[in-house]
Amino acid sequence: YDSEFLEIIHTIQSELEPEPCRDEKELQGNPKTFLTTKYPEKSIEREIQVYTVSDTSKGKIDFLIDDKYVIELKLVRDSHTLQGFLGQLLGYQKVYPQIAALLLFDDTKMNEKQINHYVGEYNEYGIPSIVLNGRITKKRKTKFAGAMDADWKWI
Repeated sequence: YDSEFLEIIHTIQSELEPEPCRDEKELQGNPKTFLTTKYPEKSIEREIQVYTVSDTSKGKIDFLIDDKYVIELKLVRDSHTLQGFLGQLLGYQKVYPQIAALLLFDDTKMNEKQINHYVGEYNEYGIPSIVLNGRITKKRKTKFAGAMDADWKWI
């Protein structure tokens, strides 16, 4: 990793204070504002479509900085989420070798020992992690409007 990307990672880790959020889309807004304010000279793109090297799968990279640095976000809800995230990171790493994981850690969902295990695992693959303490709020429930909810008049 070049020193420029390591500096960006360090700055995010030490200065970004995330807002409580329900999902990754909500989480993306805060780092986007932070990065464009902190680094106005950089090209910071969000949700960039990418095909893996084998061209068999595609996905959207959360942040692409100067067409070479990738920051991929994840809300830390449970161990299963973090295990699956590793595969996603490794796929993107083949296309963009300079990649970092930004993890929103909510200590009401997991404990530090659990998150540290995955940070260590990502590190073994050369992927640094930015762990931000924050709150993951509940997802909004969508209200089902069934026939019983409507004002039906039976004839």
